[in-house]
Amino acid sequence: MHEKGDLVHRSEVELARNREITAHLYDLEAKSRITDEALAAARREQDDLRFATQSLGCRNDDVRAEIEALEHHCNVLTG
Repeated sequence: MHEKGDLVHRSEVELARNREITAHLYDLEAKSRITDEALAAARREQDDLRFATQSLGCRNDDVRAEIEALEHHCNVLTG
């Protein structure tokens, strides 16, 4: 009878430990999911910024070309 009581107690302890480990695992999975979502958002933001930077670079090139054309035109007019 004492053996049965020990086995029941060990089983209860193992079940409690399993519940704790399962709860910890769910917490880690939730943190991992949150981290993955934050990483995906940061990557999207980085892509958006890269696109915006590229667009601004193209606009700067266009403005520089226009400035050069205006300077050339001014030089022609002032002779």
